[in-house]
Amino acid sequence: MTEDNPTPSGWPIARLLPALLVALVFVAMAPVIGIAWYAADSNQADAARDRRQLRLDLIARRLQTHLEPVRAQLTYLSQAIESGEIDFDNPEQWRSFALGALAAAPQAVGYLVYPVEGQPIRFIRADRSTSPEPRESVPQAADIMARARGMSGPAWAEPVWSIVVGEPILPLIVPIRVRGEFRGFIGAAIGTSDLSRFLKELDISGERKPFILVGRESVLAHPHLSEETGRAEQHDRRRLATLDEVNDPVLASMWAPDANPLPTITGEQPISGHWNWVGDRSFAWHYRSVDDYAPARLTIGSITKPAAKPPVRAGSFVAS
Repeated sequence: MTEDNPTPSGWPIARLLPALLVALVFVAMAPVIGIAWYAADSNQADAARDRRQLRLDLIARRLQTHLEPVRAQLTYLSQAIESGEIDFDNPEQWRSFALGALAAAPQAVGYLVYPVEGQPIRFIRADRSTSPEPRESVPQAADIMARARGMSGPAWAEPVWSIVVGEPILPLIVPIRVRGEFRGFIGAAIGTSDLSRFLKELDISGERKPFILVGRESVLAHPHLSEETGRAEQHDRRRLATLDEVNDPVLASMWAPDANPLPTITGEQPISGHWNWVGDRSFAWHYRSVDDYAPARLTIGSITKPAAKPPVRAGSFVAS
């Protein structure tokens, strides 16, 4: 009687060796794949952060190149008066110097020379004209005079709507001193419509929307304000637009409750950010304060889609 041979248990060696080889290759490659995925994800996050930083840097530099030439011209005028190069009491000499300074800084739509005593004079760049200005027609002239008396150089003021210019302006004032004696101040009116036109060039519909705010609720520059409709609306308001007056429902929702904070982008000038829902779509706001023009409280920023896809909103099937 023949005894049956027992059947070997387990996998045949011909199957086991390839399976072990595949497993070993996977174990060896898993850290490489993980590191590569992490590096790619980090690079994508870094690239997005760099783009946001660059975008706000572009706005900040454009703001600086728009405003600083006027500051330089007013500094030159005040120093020329104090040194005697310009005779403050000679109207004809004043006219040629003031209009020349306006030509060198087209961002300034006009100058106002307001002496302690005597007739204030307004200089207009557009038609190179001069005209007397009633003292009582200059808002807060007494407060500006008191502030200028204690100043040693140019200083900014809060943005206001200018009836004369027909657009929001950023005022800049500089004290006038003749041989150390305080004689008044010069005020420059810097137009802001060019800033909105620049932001229009950065605007990509559905992708990003740049802006410049005054405080939290007023808009100094926005792509909509560069368009004919926006300019007409601004002119009819005769004041700075609010967040909900620039045909931008996303900007209007910037300070809506229940916002979700985004990590601060560190650097020389940190960038803050948050994302939130506007209807069934999500958007991210990135912004930073610009303190160089205090007391004007300026904030530059940009609206984009969040870098990371947010969770689906309750009751909604779309989150973009």
